[in-house]
Amino acid sequence: MVAMSKNSNKNDKQLIQSLRSQVARTEEIRNTPAVRRVFGFLSSIGLLRTPENHEGRKSTKLSLRDVLKAGKVEPRVFEVLPAAMYAYPKSFLHQETLPEELQIIIKALHAGEERTTSYGGITYKEMKRWMHFQLPDKRTKPLGKKRILRTFSLPPHTCETISEIAKSEGISQADVIVRAIAQDNH
Repeated sequence: MVAMSKNSNKNDKQLIQSLRSQVARTEEIRNTPAVRRVFGFLSSIGLLRTPENHEGRKSTKLSLRDVLKAGKVEPRVFEVLPAAMYAYPKSFLHQETLPEELQIIIKALHAGEERTTSYGGITYKEMKRWMHFQLPDKRTKPLGKKRILRTFSLPPHTCETISEIAKSEGISQADVIVRAIAQDNH
């Protein structure tokens, strides 16, 4: 019984030492300038809140290698990455290096498809909810609120009517058409 206790105590000490070592490595990675830049960018666009104050700018260009490294120490990065790439696509460099399974998830999210996959311990459903999140700057719209550009050939008198209604009511011509369709459906 005593031998078992000494062996168990030794295993506990090894486990504790191993965990401390892992925490130290994680903190070391978390505090690298590249990872701090990722946290700062995601914080600045309103998709990530961290206890530390990470200074970041929306105009930052991020290497996907750094983003993936940040996601390994903070899984919430993977949760908001598809929404960030959707709202700020030019902020992510080397998009061709994105892992294939994450590319598939992002394409499915953009298309509004349903999936049961996950990446980095984050489910598709958890990633999807951020696609509909209204960002604080309001200049980027969530997936469900983006408008789709369509072109129609209308007779001149119809265009004039739409223009007159829009001007008299102080709304856009597109809103006139949307409202007319909504009224027709009710």
